[in-house]
Amino acid sequence: MDKDGNCFRCKANDPKWLNGEYFTSTTGKVVVVNENGEKILVLKEDKIKYNLHGITYHKTLVFDKNNNKIFIDIDDPKFLSGEYISIFKNKLPVKDKNGKCFLIDKNDERYIRGEVKPVFYGHHHTKETKQKLHETYLKIKH
Repeated sequence: MDKDGNCFRCKANDPKWLNGEYFTSTTGKVVVVNENGEKILVLKEDKIKYNLHGITYHKTLVFDKNNNKIFIDIDDPKFLSGEYISIFKNKLPVKDKNGKCFLIDKNDERYIRGEVKPVFYGHHHTKETKQKLHETYLKIKH
């Protein structure tokens, strides 16, 4: 999309895309699930204003028995029993010095040497967020 609202496709290496003159038509928007269970695209501000949840709310990404990645509810018995394993088990989301983000094994030498840092390195959670994380952890563990 350009500044005039015209929508079109462009290549990832297009100079106007790279310099920010072009942008995605979904900039500032997120996919949420409404009260009818339908997926809709809304402004980020509306997501917060109307207390809507993203499509991955209360879900986790796991490997199934065929090693496929699937989203399941965190209360799913197969996840709680350990039949489905989180793709994040023993992994960390990290950033390299160029800002590229990826998952890495906790025992990877690049992480141990400090060449890559956790994505949220230097960020701090609010008390409310810490409480929510703790509550979610307790639900998963029990």
